[in-house]
Amino acid sequence: MAAEWKKAFSSLPEDVQEQIREKQRQAQAKKKAKKSEDKSGPRPVLEEDRTPQRTHLAMEDYFGACRAGVFQQEGFMASEEMVEHLLRMDFNQVVGRFRDGSPVRLSSFNYFLFDGTDKQIWDPIFLARLAYEGFFTITTGGRSRERIPLPELQPYYGVLDWKNFNQAKPVKKALKRVKSEEGCPGCKYYLYCNRNLKLTYQGLNQYHKDQNGENWMTWKYLEAFKAASDNPKINFRLHSIELYDGPLPEAGTSSAVPNLVAGEIGYGIGKIYTS
Repeated sequence: MAAEWKKAFSSLPEDVQEQIREKQRQAQAKKKAKKSEDKSGPRPVLEEDRTPQRTHLAMEDYFGACRAGVFQQEGFMASEEMVEHLLRMDFNQVVGRFRDGSPVRLSSFNYFLFDGTDKQIWDPIFLARLAYEGFFTITTGGRSRERIPLPELQPYYGVLDWKNFNQAKPVKKALKRVKSEEGCPGCKYYLYCNRNLKLTYQGLNQYHKDQNGENWMTWKYLEAFKAASDNPKINFRLHSIELYDGPLPEAGTSSAVPNLVAGEIGYGIGKIYTS
């Protein structure tokens, strides 16, 4: 019977075979999620937000969603026009084959490496347009060669509203620990935005180099996005989020400058912020 089923499956069109494989992968993912829920118990649903949402994503699910990886093609120039052209394309079209013979679709890629001169690939308007269209740009290269932009259309996105952030157990535990004697007795922390971008970058850069040996967010990357942010005609704003162990002194005063203890750099488009 198994041999007969295998023969019948192989006689199906390749597109139909891939649809069946995709359903099997989804069924396996659901089975894994169900096992995980059985062990830890179901997550309570908030009364004010009962819309279905996925809160956990395994690494194999994320990277398995776009098996082809990087899309690169000669003439795929860095420009707003090419971004528009790409997004008008049918992402279900077959553009190649995997080694197992299954079709490679445009949706099989999550990274899109644009071609062009240094000026073109680092053009602030181009990078801001990518961000506006949903790409999250990191960089690739390093060590042996200079890093270049690597835009990604992520297979999964998450949205966190402030009300859910404030109610999250990890946040509540962290705040409780900070206020306790075990954290820093007597400490008061102050959160600021866009006070010292360079200092925040230096801290992040050192942290990533200590942890990973390098930092994909180069100063050149930051300068390009800052140029986009400084342009009032572009719907893009760079933000430096900074946490200090004391209040920043008023301009012109000689008060002691507090320590920057944490921070991040992200950007906003309209009312949406990401980092």
